Formats: sequence, C-alpha cells, structure tokens
Amino acid sequence: MLEKISAETIEAIFDALPVDITFVDKDDTVRYYSRHDDRIFRRTPAIIGLKVQNCHPKQSIDKVNEVVADLKSGERKMAKFWIDLKGQKVYIRYFPVKDKAGNYLGIVEVSQDITEIQKEIKGYRFTAKPSPRWCRLTFDFWPYWQASAPKFILTVTKLDSSAQNRAIRWFVRFGISDYMGGQLDVSSLQIGKPVDFVIGNIFLGYTGDTLLVIPTDLVSSEPMNYRTVYAFHTTQKSWLALTFAAASLAGIFAALGHWLLGLIG
Repeated sequence: MLEKISAETIEAIFDALPVDITFVDKDDTVRYYSRHDDRIFRRTPAIIGLKVQNCHPKQSIDKVNEVVADLKSGERKMAKFWIDLKGQKVYIRYFPVKDKAGNYLGIVEVSQDITEIQKEIKGYRFTAKPSPRWCRLTFDFWPYWQASAPKFILTVTKLDSSAQNRAIRWFVRFGISDYMGGQLDVSSLQIGKPVDFVIGNIFLGYTGDTLLVIPTDLVSSEPMNYRTVYAFHTTQKSWLALTFAAASLAGIFAALGHWLLGLIG
C-alpha cells in the first residue's frame, strides 16, 4: 500500500498529526521525530543517532531502561505516563514496533497535550480558578492554608445536546478516601453558553497536594474515577508562614498608601 505514497508524503502525514512522534530503533538509537510547529517536546536534528538513554535526565535513566526492556521482551504491550508541564497535561505513550513476523524493530513514543480533552466530560466542559478576584493575583505564590476554606469559580459549558444532566457533583479531594463536595444544578444550561458557579468553602483539614475534581460519570457520590479541574497545595500554618503573609500584606498596603499620598500631594 505504502509503495504508492512518497516518503515526503508519509513524513507530511506524520507532521500533520496533533501529537509528538519519536522513533527509537532496536538498538535504542533515535532515528526519527515528527517536525510540526506545535511540538510539546522540542527536538533538533542533533538528536538523531543518539542513544535514547542520553536524551533523558540522569535520574530517569533507570525508568527509561525498564520501559525499553519491558517493551522489547513483550512484558508490556504499552507504557504510559501523565505529566504536568507548564500548565499542560501531557499524555505520553510508548509502543513496541514489530514487523509482520513479530521481530522487534524499535519503539515509537507518542506524546499528546490532553489539557482541553481532560476538561470535557460527557458533553460538558469544566474550567476552574480561585475566587474572589484578588486571589488570582496572589495564589501563584500565596499557599492555601490548612484550616482555611477557599472558594473557587467553576465554569461549566454545555457542549451539545448529548449533555442531559440535571445535576453534577464536584469534590475537593485530599486522598484516596478523604474528600468532601457538593452538587450543582445544571438543568438550565444552554448549549455553548458558559455559566460560573461559586463552589468550595470546604474546610482544608489536610496538608499536601489537594485536587478539585469532577467524577467521570458526573453523578457519583464517591469520586473513585474523576477528572482534575484544579490542583493546589495545602500548607500547614506556621508562625514563619504567617509572618511572611503579614509582611507581604504590610508591603502592599504601604505601597498603596504611598501612592495615595502622592495623588493627594
């Protein structure tokens, strides 16, 4: 079949796909990468001919070798990972490549930005951000304190007529079995018109990574399967942290007062 298609056309097909593709041969040597403008992981021609182990940080080489060995031996049919990269949710998969006789030819790596896909569940799109407005300016460096109860703005958009839920559940998730949440009335949503809901106000009784999630079936009372719409870190209160917060506020108010005096003067 492919003999009727030029190598240039085949390469153009790979470059048109909305995924990063990299091929490593049976000797663990990088032989090809797709070249579209929106690659997640930038590649240069210098990578061709390098061992795949030399294309990763030293701390991950053991994991790379494990994946390569498992795919070569047939122990695994696929290896997959998710990572967070500069606000993107990146889904990375590795597949063994074999000829018709089943001989191992190498590995193809496929990386995809699934950020927008993750926001869509059963005909609805979900995005979240801190509330009130001033928090958007500070939460990048101002942590969520243990024992606080922050609020969030969850924006819900009905994408098409398949979305027929009258209610949708949400949760703040602390661990496997530690979560609290509520329910939204979405019966009046219109297709294509986003609506903001103020949610949260959940007591943060734990410290560490904390997630604002939507169950994948939208209605489950236990979020065992879910999509994360917002992630943050809950920090334990300490005098040092509180002192830093107080000093930051004092600096802000001092600057504001100086500015106002300048206007009056």
